Amino acid sequence: MKLPSLFRSYDEAVRAFWMMLFANVCLAFGLVIGVVMLATRHERVVVSPPYVDKAFEIGWSSANADYLKSIGLYFVTLAYSVTPSNVEFVKKSVGTIVDSSIYPDVRKRFEVIAADPGFKAYGAVQRFEATNVLLEPETSKVFVSGDLSGGGRNTQSITYELLIAIRNGRPWVMSIDTYDGVVPRTLKWHADHPGGEKKTEETKQ
Repeated sequence: MKLPSLFRSYDEAVRAFWMMLFANVCLAFGLVIGVVMLATRHERVVVSPPYVDKAFEIGWSSANADYLKSIGLYFVTLAYSVTPSNVEFVKKSVGTIVDSSIYPDVRKRFEVIAADPGFKAYGAVQRFEATNVLLEPETSKVFVSGDLSGGGRNTQSITYELLIAIRNGRPWVMSIDTYDGVVPRTLKWHADHPGGEKKTEETKQ
């Protein structure tokens, strides 16, 4: 009998078995990782609208500066340019972008405007014209400065400070601060003004 050859063949078979088992385990592990990555990966969308000269990048939980600034400008222009005929439309529209934690206060503002007899009787128009839009990356805040006119008031310079978050690929306005003047109250501004200044209007989470 060729016992040495038999034992050698048996040892080689055992080694081959363990090598194949190890390879199968590695393949299975790699397959599991691939499935998990595929299930949790969210695509980044890059949009280049025809009316802007820069691309908007929107991820599952983030977006580039141009997109965030455009959302801030869109929201302020929509929410603070109101007429008797569009106040209900504006109220519903901002509800799709304002976080639920602050929407009741935002809705109340529009209800007060809509219920104002003078607003309806004289066809008053509240109009906001932006002059500057700034993003502070450290805080994800967008500052929209400009002139607010109409609505029974003289034209005044004003700044809207919005905290914008991206959740599930959608933008949400998390807080709204409003104050006089066109100087954005950034981190640097607060560092230079430890005491701060009183805001004219505030809606915070």
